[in-house]
Amino acid sequence: MSGELQESVGDDRPVRPQEAADRKEDGPPGADDRTDAVPEGLEDVKVDLQDSGLWQRFHKAGTEMIITKAGRRMFPSIKVKVTGLQPKTKYIFVMDIVAVDSHRYKFNESKWSVAGKAEPAMPGRVFVHPDSPATGAHWMKQVVCFQKLKLTNNYMDTFGHIMLNSMHKYQPRLHIVQASENNKFELKKTCFRTFVFPETEFMAVTSYQNHQTVQASGQAGKTEGRDGSSAFSERNAKAPITYI
Repeated sequence: MSGELQESVGDDRPVRPQEAADRKEDGPPGADDRTDAVPEGLEDVKVDLQDSGLWQRFHKAGTEMIITKAGRRMFPSIKVKVTGLQPKTKYIFVMDIVAVDSHRYKFNESKWSVAGKAEPAMPGRVFVHPDSPATGAHWMKQVVCFQKLKLTNNYMDTFGHIMLNSMHKYQPRLHIVQASENNKFELKKTCFRTFVFPETEFMAVTSYQNHQTVQASGQAGKTEGRDGSSAFSERNAKAPITYI
């Protein structure tokens, strides 16, 4: 079923009708909330979010992602394990990040609250995994990591980073696209499927607002080893922590 976006939630459960209604009223994450049809050739695809316990811990605290003019990597980074692809078919893995609603937020009295209408959206961009295009066998043999994806608030950015507004809430989305014969893709003409993990939702900030997020990051650095520790150290050194 070429060109139709099929949205799935982490464990591939259908979106409840009320959830779909809420999303249509408030805006993304789903560009198309239909769940009654799966694109041909992608029916058996399953995507499992790695480090789910870490993501749940951040989600409970209220995940915040630092954005900078130069661009900053996400922490935690999104890692997935994929099954159900056709071993010899080539796929392109694409990540985008969309606004959850049409609000701007503020952090006051230890909680987030709506502060007004959202600022005009930054130009939309996608991050194409550098291994793309690759066969299903390639994608399924290892964990797929999007650690090179960077976030920025610089609307003049020329490095291809994902551009976001500070103090706005966002949801990452993974699109698995069947590559065309010339190894390219056009979402209007190509068969693809989208996966969303609600626990990866985050608030974009230029400095940490919630001390619980700082604590969760510090604990992750101690328990996740060198990668987690270095990622937090880099962010902590460059971004001042705001306690309110």
